[in-house]
Amino acid sequence: MTQQTSDGRVAVGWCHQCGTVQLKDDMPREWVEWAEAIEPVCVNGDGEPWGVGVWPEGEHAPDCSSVTAARERIVDWSPMLKGCACVAAVDDEDA
Repeated sequence: MTQQTSDGRVAVGWCHQCGTVQLKDDMPREWVEWAEAIEPVCVNGDGEPWGVGVWPEGEHAPDCSSVTAARERIVDWSPMLKGCACVAAVDDEDA
């Protein structure tokens, strides 16, 4: 089950190696030698870690199309996840 932040948002990422949109909390965790830490890695098992091989694409509302794409692990070679309205709303609140 996907964990959500306190305001209900869900962290979404995109793997540059396989092109898959993914939920951070659904990713398996493995030892990443160069980070010397256990970190989330690509759901496709290629060892691409969150924030290095899987690029963070913001925290999205649970009903956002970006979260739906991540749940379905859609392959998208040019994701535009940060451009959605739910991420822009959070950015406006932080300004």
